[in-house]
Amino acid sequence: MKNMKVNVRMICTIGIILLLSVITIVVAEFAAMTSQGSYSEAINKDMNSALRLMQVRANVNDAGRQLRDMILSGYSAETAAAIENNFSIIDDSLNGLVNSYPLNDGGAATYKQAVITWKAVAVEIMGEIQNGQTQMATERMLNECTPALNSLRNTGMALNETLNSLIAESVSSADRMSSIALYICIGMTVLALIIALLLATRLIKDITSPLSEAEEAMVAMSKGDLEYKTTYHSTNEFGQMVDAVRTSQSVLKNAVSDISRVMAEMASGNYDVQLVAEFPGDLAPIETSVGELISHMEDTIRQIMEAAEQVAAGAEQVSIGAQSLAQSSTEQASSAEELTTSVAEVAESAKSNAEAADRSRHDSNLAGEELNACSDRMKDMVAAMEDISKSSEEISKIIATIENFAFQ
Repeated sequence: MKNMKVNVRMICTIGIILLLSVITIVVAEFAAMTSQGSYSEAINKDMNSALRLMQVRANVNDAGRQLRDMILSGYSAETAAAIENNFSIIDDSLNGLVNSYPLNDGGAATYKQAVITWKAVAVEIMGEIQNGQTQMATERMLNECTPALNSLRNTGMALNETLNSLIAESVSSADRMSSIALYICIGMTVLALIIALLLATRLIKDITSPLSEAEEAMVAMSKGDLEYKTTYHSTNEFGQMVDAVRTSQSVLKNAVSDISRVMAEMASGNYDVQLVAEFPGDLAPIETSVGELISHMEDTIRQIMEAAEQVAAGAEQVSIGAQSLAQSSTEQASSAEELTTSVAEVAESAKSNAEAADRSRHDSNLAGEELNACSDRMKDMVAAMEDISKSSEEISKIIATIENFAFQ
């Protein structure tokens, strides 16, 4: 996922968290439905059977009491109707008990048969009472109805205990299912939270790590450090950002190094150099400016050298002319002692001018070698050239005086 686009990763992370939430909700709903089903089963079957049994037992007891009262107080149509009503309720409850009884042990059918047996005896007793056979009804009540009723009570108690045990087991099973469902929901919730935290932490780390590297590299660049290393690599937006920072470092480093190399070569007197690094975008004017500087410096040094050579040539010509003049003056020494003295002075002056010319040439060479002091040396050279010019004028005047004297 490292190379995945940031917006896609965020969508995937949110989608996973939502999916986990949906799964947790579905599991919780399923657990709740399962628990509700267990409780519903316990209520609809076991507890319904127990309620039916309680209703049958209550109506049997009520009918037995009413039958006993009829023996004691005589036949009563109202009491007989109440007994018939109890018999109807007993039949309905028995049918419901048999239908809802959860076991296949025949307990409900056995109990129903016992109730039917007791009911038949009760109907016979009620008929005897209605016919005035109270003594026979009393004996049948003691010998048949009461034992049948006792047996029915025992059977009902046993069946009730069985149903209560089933209800307790069903409720316990439902409680267990509910607890398991609760634990599953809690576990799924905790798992979803852990996964969400891990995904969020990983996403935050993958975002802050390249941003931190890019920030540190930019701070280092702002302080002039172009050697700061970045290690993050990816094809997403953050990887492209860090790659751009690395490219900026490389371009600036190469440009600075190339400019430093050119300046060092120029400082050592080598002006035949060129920039080789790339200067993209807004750095292009720097490349142009450095190239123009190199070209201008080359032209300036060439002009200085040419001027120095011209000065040296002029000084040499003045020296040759002075020597010729000195030789001519020597040949005419016999003509005038004053002329000899003047020629000697002219020769000495010419020699001084030659030495001055040599010094000027030497200074011009030093001016070419010392680029950083070019301006001051040019001033000295201009001053020397002015002196030479003045000396040349004096020499010309002296030569003119000598020629005038010679021709006289």
